[in-house]
Amino acid sequence: MRNSLHGPSMSFLCEELITRQRHSKCSSRQRLILMPGIWSNQTKRGTPGTGSRRLIRTGSLAIVALLLCWMAPSRASCQTAPTPLTELRFKVPAPVPEDSSSKNDGPVCRYDCRTNYWIISTRQCPQTSRQCCIGPCNFRCYRVGSRRSNKHHSCDWNEFAKSLEPGVPVCFVIHGSFVNWASARQDSHRTYQWLRAAAPDKPLHVVFLTWPSEYLIRILPHVTIATLGKRSAFNGFYLAQLIGRIPPQHPVSLLGHSHGVRTTLAAMHLLGGGRVEGRTLCRKPKYHGHRLRAVLAAAAVDHHWLNPGKRYDRALCPLEALVNLRNRLDPALWIYPLRRPFGHLALSHSGFLRSDRRRLGAANAKLVEFDVSRFVGQGHMWPNYYNRPEIAKALIPYLYFSDESCYPTGSAPAPAEDKVQPKTQTQSPVDFVRE
Repeated sequence: MRNSLHGPSMSFLCEELITRQRHSKCSSRQRLILMPGIWSNQTKRGTPGTGSRRLIRTGSLAIVALLLCWMAPSRASCQTAPTPLTELRFKVPAPVPEDSSSKNDGPVCRYDCRTNYWIISTRQCPQTSRQCCIGPCNFRCYRVGSRRSNKHHSCDWNEFAKSLEPGVPVCFVIHGSFVNWASARQDSHRTYQWLRAAAPDKPLHVVFLTWPSEYLIRILPHVTIATLGKRSAFNGFYLAQLIGRIPPQHPVSLLGHSHGVRTTLAAMHLLGGGRVEGRTLCRKPKYHGHRLRAVLAAAAVDHHWLNPGKRYDRALCPLEALVNLRNRLDPALWIYPLRRPFGHLALSHSGFLRSDRRRLGAANAKLVEFDVSRFVGQGHMWPNYYNRPEIAKALIPYLYFSDESCYPTGSAPAPAEDKVQPKTQTQSPVDFVRE
């Protein structure tokens, strides 16, 4: 791979240098014939300025050779097998073939399996502010599902707080851009079914945060994307306020998609003591010290924003684990660097680079990466993810807090009727390191 990338270019430069040495006594007319296009400004011997021009040309060749050598490893790292620094912790399991004997049995539910989730909207909240701190938002709460129907109805925060079962994790799902209210309701229902079907025997409170991400009329498309990106980061203040209202005995997991990843990282950065665009929360959260884990899908953020001194360098401080779903085939992430001059690669496209790993240091123990390219393919929208049950099963330890490290006794309690199943290729072993 290395030779295929820069071998022909290096050999060409070497041949050019050898040709110059062999034909050093040739006339300027012969040099022009031997090396057209590069030595078009060659003058006759004895002409003033010939030595300086030779020095400039030789130096330019050396600079080009150094640039090729510097660019080749970065290109090769995107196509070759991952190095130990960027090695994926475990692969997403392959699809499990359906068993005809248990096809009609349905999932076994040890908890309430009826549709019951919440939608919290910030669409009516301010999306910009000139203040140094951001005040509370007047959230609108909707509950979907009840004992009689699955229709959504308005609620208040007290109703939501009373519905929380002690010790049950709370999962916040944040959508990306170009999602209106109708699409948010539809995707919320399907996402809830996707998450609950992965682990019907485990309890989970699911909350969907929706923010005003409709298409904005701008002259240039990249201006629209930049505006929505800033708006998603601003809603990180509201997400941090919501997390601060949940009692600390409830673990909190976050699932962000596309620009929703920026909302997630902004909230974690604020809870870690950072400032977003020079602003901070006006009031400290009522509760703090939650156990937090985050999953980033189609992350439309720069790969280096979590490094020390960068935009969200405090985001990893409150987190136990951060899962990055990589997709090298996502066309939207391919053009992500073109939104501005000298743009950086998207995190879900490149993953954490070697330079990022070196700068993060001990925080690498919190990072987990899944390669979902063969499952999602060239899709970027959220339905491409929630239509794949394999991805949901791989995320169970991080959304449900179901791994053994969640329990202080060292072993996770299991119902008496469960039997220990041998590990197969369709199961993904937990390789999470908790600090």
